[in-house]
Amino acid sequence: MPVRLAVPKEIFSGRTPGCAGSQRSRTLYQTGALRVLVQKGAGKGAHFVDTAYEGKARLLDDAAALYAEADVVFKVQPPALDELDLMRDGIVIVGFLQPHRYPDMVHKLCDKKITSLPWNCCPVFPVPNPWMPCPHKPPSPAIKSR
Repeated sequence: MPVRLAVPKEIFSGRTPGCAGSQRSRTLYQTGALRVLVQKGAGKGAHFVDTAYEGKARLLDDAAALYAEADVVFKVQPPALDELDLMRDGIVIVGFLQPHRYPDMVHKLCDKKITSLPWNCCPVFPVPNPWMPCPHKPPSPAIKSR
């Protein structure tokens, strides 16, 4: 049975991009090991219209339907407590969860046995930022001059 990867609409103001673009959804969908579920309007903030997901993902009308089917949820912002209530116990959530800022969210994740993978707590290598040089190459001249 394929894993169902869900991309809900972001609900926090100020951060509207969806977590998966239509091209990435097509790539994941074609593998057959994953089924991509996208809430209608999830890509709007990143300028992806719902029709861009046709044939690449299954569009669902609301968050409740999306979370009822999801095995893995990809989000940009941390889930609201109301969103966590909609999620099934034992799923996986990936995103910028900021667990240090939302202790109530962490307690609810634990209560529901939801595995969380906070992107903001995972190191990314190699580091593409010129202000944080990779240990395998010398720093850029801009950094040396400071």
